[in-house]
Amino acid sequence: VTAPFLLNSDVRKVPVVPHMHLLSVRQKPAKGGEDDIPFFYGAQLNPPAPSDPSAPWVHEAAFDEDVSGDMDMDRDQAICNGFPFVDESLEMPVGCGPFALGPAPEDAGAALSLLLAPVAFRSATGRCIRAQDVDLVKPWYTEPCARDHPKKVHISYQKLFKQQVLHKLHHKTQRGGPRRSVLTALKNTKYFRSTELDWLEAGLQLIKQGHNALNLLIHRKNLTFLHLDYNFALKPVKTLTTKERKRSRVGSAYHLIRELLKFTKLIVDCHVQYRLGNADAFQLADALQYLFAHVGTLTGVYRYKYHVMHQIRQCKDLKHVIYYKFNSGALKGVKGPGVGIWQPAWRVWVQFLRGMSPLLERYLGNLLSRTFEGRKTRDVVHGVTKQRAESHFDLELRSAITHDILDAIPPQLQAAKSKLIMRHLSEAWRCWSANIPWAVPGMPEEIAAMIHRYVKLKADWYVRQAHYNRARIARGGTADKTLCKKNLGQWSRLYLKDEHDRQARYAAEGPFISTEAAVGIYTQLAHWLEARRFKVIPMPKATYAHDTKILTLALEKLKETYNMGAKLTASQQEELALIEAAYDAPHETLARIKRHILAQRAFRPVSIEFVDVFSHVYPCYGVDPLEKITDSYLATYLHYEADRRGLFPNWVKPTDSEPIPVLLHQFVSGINNLDNAWETEDGSSVVVLQTKLNRPS
Repeated sequence: VTAPFLLNSDVRKVPVVPHMHLLSVRQKPAKGGEDDIPFFYGAQLNPPAPSDPSAPWVHEAAFDEDVSGDMDMDRDQAICNGFPFVDESLEMPVGCGPFALGPAPEDAGAALSLLLAPVAFRSATGRCIRAQDVDLVKPWYTEPCARDHPKKVHISYQKLFKQQVLHKLHHKTQRGGPRRSVLTALKNTKYFRSTELDWLEAGLQLIKQGHNALNLLIHRKNLTFLHLDYNFALKPVKTLTTKERKRSRVGSAYHLIRELLKFTKLIVDCHVQYRLGNADAFQLADALQYLFAHVGTLTGVYRYKYHVMHQIRQCKDLKHVIYYKFNSGALKGVKGPGVGIWQPAWRVWVQFLRGMSPLLERYLGNLLSRTFEGRKTRDVVHGVTKQRAESHFDLELRSAITHDILDAIPPQLQAAKSKLIMRHLSEAWRCWSANIPWAVPGMPEEIAAMIHRYVKLKADWYVRQAHYNRARIARGGTADKTLCKKNLGQWSRLYLKDEHDRQARYAAEGPFISTEAAVGIYTQLAHWLEARRFKVIPMPKATYAHDTKILTLALEKLKETYNMGAKLTASQQEELALIEAAYDAPHETLARIKRHILAQRAFRPVSIEFVDVFSHVYPCYGVDPLEKITDSYLATYLHYEADRRGLFPNWVKPTDSEPIPVLLHQFVSGINNLDNAWETEDGSSVVVLQTKLNRPS
């Protein structure tokens, strides 16, 4: 702004910026080198303009020193003709003369070029800054972006400008103090010496030593199934097992240094190709610019230090600014690299590495100390968390029982028998979980009793925890998903153990019914069948008249359980496909069903799965689909034949599978279908009789 005090209401502390800079009068010749002509010369391409616009321009021959020196004319005429005017009445003081006598020095051109250079390059002393601190493209993104640029370029301009404003707002002037250099301090000792080395050779040494160090750490941990190639890619040499995959987790610090070394190797490779003559300077600059702008693609450093995404985004913004600054005019529409301005993105990564150096030093120090000295266990008592309560109880109980068992063993056998005892404890607990009796032939009774005591204590704790958590879930207490799933598994195991024990007791001691009660039941059933003139239901014949209708009813009952809008599991999809196939081929299905009824003696296992509704748990049985179709057909056939023979009376209870609303609807429909049910002309009415029909008279 030329006059900022005119645009502000308060003019205090408003600095005035320079309105103009020194005009450079140096002009390079159009053709030829600068060595052919003196540094100070008269540019004949630009003759002086006359003061009178109507006067003709002076011919370049008028600048001849011999001609101009002999002319004697007045001031106005001389100025009009473009000649210097000498006033004879003007006298110079004594000692005043031209400051430059003789020819110009040889380095005058370099001196004037340095004087007229930009701010960062025109001084060698005073307030100087380093090359990595010079922002070459700062004037570009501090200006408004062109309107015809894409939206992503506008966003890049905004982000870079916002970052510059924040830097200015939060910048604090550092206080001057004594500067200490670590390199100077090391140089003054007798253990270090300084030498000169080509920086490319130093880069190659850095990559080589870094590869050796990373390889040494791999072999130090005995990870022989991992290979670190010369591109710093860590790859397995075979398909790893689960334990090997866990052992191969070398840590984020290792991977971060590995990715940074990979980044360094890419830079060194570009310069090696340039030194070998395989690429020229333009290709080198373009490769470096592409490399610095695409670190997120060429390496995976962001996986181990996610904060590096800020640098990746900043390099992307700088790439947009540079590309669209140069790809304009005749090159408008050209995309991709080819500019070769690598310094702005290089600054970003240099500053990132300057900030990461202390962190990497701490990472390496901790890694080396842990590798060579081991982990130092601190004497800090940690509380038992909710996640480790179960394992903590098991470990404490097992250690107590193991200590008691080892006390009963002679000292010379304790070391050899400790692992064997631990295996017996685990095996005994697994047998209890599977409801299998545990016994080891030849084991001393005292040790077997201790192991049984361990199993009983752990089983009591297991049952107590299951009941406590189920009560908390039922009353709506705080319980996460993991606790609910674990409790459902515990209750499933306890239910199956109880059912197994009940069936074993029934097989050993049952049936739990007296002889008189059994005789009464059989006698009453025989009298009922005799009164109904009941005939034995035969096996379904090969050619039965109602086979197709009974099969259709059976398949409809099976299909009712599936909701077409719900997502089906694999087993449900398989069963539904078999039902549809039975609809399409009923004769083959009936032949298979009757063959299974007559000949099948080995049946598929029945699965059981418990469904948790949080207030209670109910079992859900899973039967093989083919056997389920056979069972459904057999149940429908028996129900039809028994109903034809009058086996079931009219007052039989409805089945559990019939919902109450359906039963009520059928009851009301039956009353409505009666003749003259609602006629009340003679004072009659419909009466609903409720009584117990266990002993009808």
